[in-house]
Amino acid sequence: MWSARRISTRITLGAVALSLAAAVIAAFAPHLVYAVRDALFVASLAPQEQTSLDTLIRTAGQCAPVVRDFKLAHGFAAWEINYHVALAVLIAITAATGGWFAHRLGMAIGQPIEQLAAFARKTGSGERQLPAPLRPHAADEVTALHRELSRMTEALRAADADLKFRSSAIAHDLRTPLTIMRGRLVGLQSGVFQPDAQIIAALLRQVGMVEELVGDLDLLTSSKTMILQPESTRIDQLVHHVIEGQREELHNARIAVEVDTPPLTAKVDGNKLARAISNLLDNAVRYAPGSRLRIVASADADSMRLCIADDGPGWPEDDPAALLDPFTRGETSRSRATGGAGLGLAIVHAIVTAHQGEVTLLRNDKGGAVVEIRIPANI
Repeated sequence: MWSARRISTRITLGAVALSLAAAVIAAFAPHLVYAVRDALFVASLAPQEQTSLDTLIRTAGQCAPVVRDFKLAHGFAAWEINYHVALAVLIAITAATGGWFAHRLGMAIGQPIEQLAAFARKTGSGERQLPAPLRPHAADEVTALHRELSRMTEALRAADADLKFRSSAIAHDLRTPLTIMRGRLVGLQSGVFQPDAQIIAALLRQVGMVEELVGDLDLLTSSKTMILQPESTRIDQLVHHVIEGQREELHNARIAVEVDTPPLTAKVDGNKLARAISNLLDNAVRYAPGSRLRIVASADADSMRLCIADDGPGWPEDDPAALLDPFTRGETSRSRATGGAGLGLAIVHAIVTAHQGEVTLLRNDKGGAVVEIRIPANI
């Protein structure tokens, strides 16, 4: 709206300037042409005739009939015709000048906007090239529009790259279990494998991986509209329940768990918070095997705090907070054995955010990874 008012003001001022110029010409130019015509006519007369005309004007007045008769008798009619021609030429020049000025003003404002409109159409059809540079001294509002369109294009480029990366990541994590299942099924069909309990269990494990990934994606997709069912929950019991459910994985990863969670009640969605804690334990199993895991819970009048820390290799040297974004992982490989799709911390972040809380990734004194969760007392 601000730029539209600026453009409207500029066009209005240009129209006012043209109107003033035309008014000045209409007011003074005819008198100037008239004075020049009379001066030239008088100059064309003989000295005696000039004296006679001057005497008639002094005695009878400039507009007296006798003065006009004298002028006509000495060839003034031709000068009148030339006067009208000169006035017509002056009007034509004025109109041409005003039209040229209006055209230049319109082109100065309209041409860059038309150029940017063509760029926007190309961007809408999928092109991601930055808009061509503007001519020097372009209008401020056009320059601002050019700048915003450039920012939009950069954002679209980033979104396209992110979509491509996420699609590739999803395809990679789906391809592995699907390839294994296809191989097993082909083997069953050809008689290489026998349909025993072991092969069925292997197929079910791969189906479970696919279901887990699909469930994670569905959870992230609905994270902004996640429906919570908060109720008074014993946080200490919830933590022990999650640990018990993953005891075998923790044991196989040689992770010793130390729990410091006094009897503590908070109003949370127990199932979703359990999912967040489970993801953090799974993260420790994947990235910090052989470490000591410490889980501490506390509360005050305003919030509940849950801290999970290990003494493993810790977060990458870059900003750890980036790991809360979907498909971002602490190491570059995409092996499911070393980290899966990179959705674990993103799901933790989505669940805590739905509780109006915050997740902070820190490092302890030994360089290990620390995840601090804070959830308001009343959500």
